[in-house]
Amino acid sequence: MKKLIKPLIVILLLVLVLVMVSRYSDIIVGWANQLWGLDDAQLDKINKWTGILADGGTVLAVVGGLVWGFLVWPWKSGKSDSALTAAGKIKTDTEFLAEYRRYICETYKHLDFTGIEDMPETVNNTSGLLLESVYVPLRARLDLPSGESWHRFGGRFVCGTKAHAGEEVPDEIEQATEQAEQAAMPIEEWIGQQQALVILGDPGSGKSTSLKHFALSLAQGKTALLPILLPLNAYGTEFAKQPLSFEAFLPEYFHAKRPQLDKERLTKLFTEVLTQQKAFILMDGLDEVGSNRGQVVAQVESFVQRWVADPESNTKSGNRMVVTSRFVGYRDYPLVDPRWKTVAINDWNLEEIGQFFSKFTLAAELAWSGGENNETARQKAVAEQQALQAVVQQNKGIRRLAGNPLLSSLLALIKRQGVNLPDRRVKLYELYMGTLLRSWHRKRNLDRQCVGVEEDAATYGLLAKLALHLRLTNPQHGLIAEDAMQSYLRKHYQEDNYSREAADRMAVTFLHSVHNHSNLLIERGYQQYGFIHLTFEEYLAGFALAKEDVATLQQKIPLYLETPKQWKETLLLALGVIAVIKTEREKANAVLSYLLTTGKPEHSLFVGEVLNDVGASQLGNRMTVQIQDYLSALMQDPKTAMADRAKSGRLLSEVGDPRPGITVKKVNGEPVYRQRGNQKHTIPDIDWQKIPADTFRMGTEGDEGYSDEKPAHDVSVSAFFISRYPVTNAQYRCFIEAGLYEDKAFWHEKLPAAAKLWLGGDVVSEKLLETINEKSRENYRNWLKSDKDRFQPRFWADKQWNLDNHPVVGVSWFEALAYSVWLNGLLLDLKPEGEVDKLQIRLPTEAEWEYAARGTQGLRYAWEGDADASMGNYADSKIGQTSAVGMFPKGTAFGLYDMTGNVWEWTSSRWGEKAGEPDFRYDQWQQQEPVRNLLDPVEFRVTRGGSWDNSTVNVRCAIRGRNRPVIRYDDLGFRVVLGE
Repeated sequence: MKKLIKPLIVILLLVLVLVMVSRYSDIIVGWANQLWGLDDAQLDKINKWTGILADGGTVLAVVGGLVWGFLVWPWKSGKSDSALTAAGKIKTDTEFLAEYRRYICETYKHLDFTGIEDMPETVNNTSGLLLESVYVPLRARLDLPSGESWHRFGGRFVCGTKAHAGEEVPDEIEQATEQAEQAAMPIEEWIGQQQALVILGDPGSGKSTSLKHFALSLAQGKTALLPILLPLNAYGTEFAKQPLSFEAFLPEYFHAKRPQLDKERLTKLFTEVLTQQKAFILMDGLDEVGSNRGQVVAQVESFVQRWVADPESNTKSGNRMVVTSRFVGYRDYPLVDPRWKTVAINDWNLEEIGQFFSKFTLAAELAWSGGENNETARQKAVAEQQALQAVVQQNKGIRRLAGNPLLSSLLALIKRQGVNLPDRRVKLYELYMGTLLRSWHRKRNLDRQCVGVEEDAATYGLLAKLALHLRLTNPQHGLIAEDAMQSYLRKHYQEDNYSREAADRMAVTFLHSVHNHSNLLIERGYQQYGFIHLTFEEYLAGFALAKEDVATLQQKIPLYLETPKQWKETLLLALGVIAVIKTEREKANAVLSYLLTTGKPEHSLFVGEVLNDVGASQLGNRMTVQIQDYLSALMQDPKTAMADRAKSGRLLSEVGDPRPGITVKKVNGEPVYRQRGNQKHTIPDIDWQKIPADTFRMGTEGDEGYSDEKPAHDVSVSAFFISRYPVTNAQYRCFIEAGLYEDKAFWHEKLPAAAKLWLGGDVVSEKLLETINEKSRENYRNWLKSDKDRFQPRFWADKQWNLDNHPVVGVSWFEALAYSVWLNGLLLDLKPEGEVDKLQIRLPTEAEWEYAARGTQGLRYAWEGDADASMGNYADSKIGQTSAVGMFPKGTAFGLYDMTGNVWEWTSSRWGEKAGEPDFRYDQWQQQEPVRNLLDPVEFRVTRGGSWDNSTVNVRCAIRGRNRPVIRYDDLGFRVVLGE
């Protein structure tokens, strides 16, 4: 009967209003007439409808109210809250409830940097940074690795987080992590769907911060859920003294934290919200519970069983339960009741890292300016955010670190203190280490504890030795048991002439400080220790190795390189410490020179990676040139495995490819510029090969080839020059940096009208769509929509395709044409010496291209003989992408490179309007020759050469490809000619 009180009150009020309307309708009508001057007909209508409204409305109100009372209201009042912000009120002492919520807000409103570094003085310490102003939601997925044999890459255990670009990961792991990444969703959504949730994550992954965010959001808003947040290790400690139920512990804990909160009123409050199904229990750090973790887990299980409905009962509870834990600690004592759903936190991706930097820098600048939302603070924040993101995007190692929210916060704090972030990662790791160690020692001093050493340098050395020990004994997991660690520490102190008793005491003190104060070396589970991130373990192990002498390093490094997945990163950092931090150039160069003389490709590749990592300025010009020469020779060595040759070419791009004709013109090592108007143009270095005038046999004889290659016929070609290599990314970058995409006059005045339309994102010709079926036409239009940003090549930002010494790809015919027109404006800087001035730079005709590739010998491929995967980059070579130009032997006919495979190359020649059949045929060569290379028609254009993903039949010299001029594929580039 109680549930009908509210609906009956509503019914009575409706009836009363309707009766009043009916009884006093004359008065109401009179008022209306005075206000609006109604005529008689309108007055009659009002009288009529007020009576109907009173009579019919009363019946409707009574019937509707009864239906609502019996059906809707019970369902509404019994429905569980489906999200954190569900509306409703808690029936309790409102004054005390407000006081409790105030305590939650005061406790968790600021971002907590405990354990990494105090807020810098440049931030207003009185206001601090509000947690909500910098909070970035975490994503999680349903995924828990089985067993203890997890793979580690990217600095963490693989548990479903997608690998960052550039990392080498087993295919099966990459596939699993890709699926997990796609299935991930914000933690808020998991909580909205699940009544009992376990959140697993690595140290620093944001578990505790997320719980604080949830507690703060609920305490600040008018919601139906009351947040109750506490650390489970506090319950474990109290439970060891006296076995308390979880309900009994809650008021004890909060009263101890805030004595003003009366224990009896807390007991009443928590009992009421649990009973009313409006409690949100947030239990942090299950892995941090000590030796009685099994008992605590049993108590938590009992608690959830009492206050959350069994999922098999098909009833939902309003209460929510969340438990957080690190991975390793959770494995020993998991929560197994079916009410629990287990999710694992994903690392931040680049977008989320950017969001955090954007929020943090703005909040910090506004705090410094007193909280005013001024434009100057915003501009400073943007500049600082861009500096942070540049470091993350340019450095794979830092990118891996920044996926951890704690380490992203630390990076932002280091930058906030006025530190210029270095471009060498080993220097940045040193900054990280210094900050974490200072934090560790500061905490040690505050609680009067000693970690066994008094100086950062000594702690540094001890941690470095321990990291190297982990690399040698447990490289896969990076964990050491507490007793093994204590034994290692004891031995360390005894080697320094401490007695057994003193060494044991110092080891125990060190472990105590690690457990309580360190965010560098942490407890990754009960009595299991490891570094917060694999990168720090690798860096410190490298630091320890760097102390060895040259002879020892020359002996050990080749041995360690036999297991590169375990050791390469550590060895790179060891050489970085020697060359960058210790500035011992000669020592580093002695080790690198020795590795180059072993003749092993893996050693040369490693040396190339060292140069790329530490920079030419640290190793000196002599060593840099030596490494470049070795990489160039290795890239072109036919005896070397194809994968190593391709990798060598990529490394050569990273460290600087010195070969002529590959990048840009230089004088004394500096690029050559030309000023044209307000723009400064870098001059690309084009290596021209002269092709003499002659007549050659064009096309394919006999049964081989496609019909569009026939009939074979003789073609006379005038002399011309052609670039020895396809246009590279470094050469095309000159065009971009000259501002040619933004120069509308260039596209309007010097190029066909269709080029201007293409740059604007328009469909340049409907005729190109007429010969394809409706589905293909729709796919083509969708492709055009996805390719709407016309300010650089399509794959320009993709590391796989944008290496300096690789051919540029993802360029349309219009872009290739525009580049050749721009180069023609730089003719004085580009033409070969002593040549006539009548020549101009342009795209090759297909006849010029084929003649340059096969000569008068009629070569089938660019070399003599049959197909050979060691002679060109096509499918059989199994490189799977573009390769550095000039990696394969030069062509037989005229010494050109990459005429077979690597990329298809645009020509100026017309194919026609239909993809399947050319309008420009070989049997009409002479008749069509005058118009064969007109630039204005919007038609398919001929491409030549085949590419990295084509079979042998499609990389022949005679093969005729064709594409719409707007197409921008990852196997499509071009080269240029200098001719009449």
